[in-house]
Amino acid sequence: MNRTITSLLLLTACLLLAGCVAATAVAIVAAPIKLAGKAVGAGVDSITTTQKEADEDRGRAMRKSEEKAEKERKEADRQERKVREKAEDEARERRRQAEDDAEQARASADD
Repeated sequence: MNRTITSLLLLTACLLLAGCVAATAVAIVAAPIKLAGKAVGAGVDSITTTQKEADEDRGRAMRKSEEKAEKERKEADRQERKVREKAEDEARERRRQAEDDAEQARASADD
């Protein structure tokens, strides 16, 4: 009887281990295929663009374009202000010079 129980346990252990070995073998064989599938999937995913990504890219490009236009507008305003201030300074200087000339003419007429 002792021998029967031992044989039965040994047979059960072999069947259980055979399942484990088979599962491990399948996992080992399937691993490179899964990795290759992930690599291909990642490659395809990196090449394709979803609608959401396209919308984000378009929005980013629009913001960048608007920022550039705003920067150019501010630079044009700054240049315009600079030209206007220079013209005002020149006009002020001409007015001052004319007043000085008129004062000198009055002073020489009084002599």
